[in-house]
Amino acid sequence: MYVEFEVRIIMIEKEFKYLIDLRNIPKEVFGCNFIDIKQGYISDKCDLNTEMRVRVETQDEREKYILTIKKGTGIKGERIEAEIELSEKDFNEVWILTEGKRLKKRRYLIPCERSCERTIFMELDIFQGKFSGHVTLEVEEKEEGDLENFVPPNWASVDVTGDERYSNKNLVFCGLGDIK
Repeated sequence: MYVEFEVRIIMIEKEFKYLIDLRNIPKEVFGCNFIDIKQGYISDKCDLNTEMRVRVETQDEREKYILTIKKGTGIKGERIEAEIELSEKDFNEVWILTEGKRLKKRRYLIPCERSCERTIFMELDIFQGKFSGHVTLEVEEKEEGDLENFVPPNWASVDVTGDERYSNKNLVFCGLGDIK
């Protein structure tokens, strides 16, 4: 198999992550735009410092296919990330490699209340299928300083930034286990 691609984004990923109790989410959040995500992992559980995954994001009946490579542990919420947009055909060829290492979630895009020119979104992930009931909130820095004064909403239960037990990769390989 030969896959042709062009690297779309290479950046230092810096994000904060929180556990959420679904019952505490304000009703208006469910009126925000959302993306349905199917995600599978190519990398295996043993490779702790590298994550390679593919996903299809569906929004307004449009699909986007993405290969993502992340390097680093996520300690302090930072690691290197590269995203590569794939064709549907290439995605389907790679998707086969993720059998048994997949998840589904709905991601709500919640605008942060900020006094800057850019809108930063908090991403509320409500997992489906075998991970139903697991809910997280992430906010990612797009430009340096974006998150300098970030204060999570009062319904964000526990800060799990940098705790690998709460990574999506760990969820796929180890399940919810004792993290609930």
